[in-house]
Amino acid sequence: MKDIQEQIINYNKSVRYTAPWFIVVHDTGDPGASAQNEHDYFSGGDRQASADFFVDDDNIIQIIDTDSYYSWHCGDGRGAYGIKNSNSLGIEMCLKSDGTVSDETEQSTIELVLHLMDKYSIPIERVVRHYDASRKCCPGAFSSNNWARWWNFKDKLASGNASNGKWMLEDNKWWYLRSDNTYPRDCWEKINEKWYLFDISGYMQTGWKSDEGKWYYLGDSNDGAMKTGWVYDKNANKWYYCNSYGTMQTGWVKDNDKWYYLDTSGAMQTGWVKDGEKDYCLYSDGSMIHDCDLYGYRFASDGAAIKIE
Repeated sequence: MKDIQEQIINYNKSVRYTAPWFIVVHDTGDPGASAQNEHDYFSGGDRQASADFFVDDDNIIQIIDTDSYYSWHCGDGRGAYGIKNSNSLGIEMCLKSDGTVSDETEQSTIELVLHLMDKYSIPIERVVRHYDASRKCCPGAFSSNNWARWWNFKDKLASGNASNGKWMLEDNKWWYLRSDNTYPRDCWEKINEKWYLFDISGYMQTGWKSDEGKWYYLGDSNDGAMKTGWVYDKNANKWYYCNSYGTMQTGWVKDNDKWYYLDTSGAMQTGWVKDGEKDYCLYSDGSMIHDCDLYGYRFASDGAAIKIE
């Protein structure tokens, strides 16, 4: 981890009476400003706000003595969700000029969080977003695709391997740099407990991909992790089911004691379907009708429909 530079300020802090319970991660919302820029701003007078740490590509700057004081970084939530200034630490990630958090800043933040978790005995469940404290969309740079980058951040924390490898973005395509400076190509690789597929050039694959005759769904361009269970494809506006190995299923599938029918493309069906010589009817949620009389038909325990005369 980079050295923590203590540049303590004299404003916008309160005496801490209890050890921090949460670590709250923010981004500055200030594209192009460095950690030093942020320190200089907050040290310049009463800003009615502060944070404990600012992180950029090259620096980790601490502006509050966290053992003795707490900063004013998430008071907008007024403790409604149990997270307050007085029971937390605030870390601000600096943004590049384009409004994104660089991989280097993210990695330094992970390493800082791991250090603070150890120092203050804070479990990963209490490493949270500013959003969790107040419902403010922060860190906004991590919020797209249903907070996909935030959950990837938490995965890295959980594995404790922030330095074992890192994701790299090149021409809007992701690839993974291992700690030994090699990268996966033309293969599957498990990263932070999730499986990813990389093409011959080493770029992470997304969407539907076929591998050895089997189909897998790998999420969108900022995700890429192999999916299991029910998958909604918004482009096709259809539901699909992938088993525990990620393989797309066809035909009959049982899930939570209900049967569903997937056509040859894998899409979940509703309404009437024919399988062999038997007719079946599926509710609007795709589950098979059985053991009842409905629509003028008697549905047996196996779902087969017989018209009631």
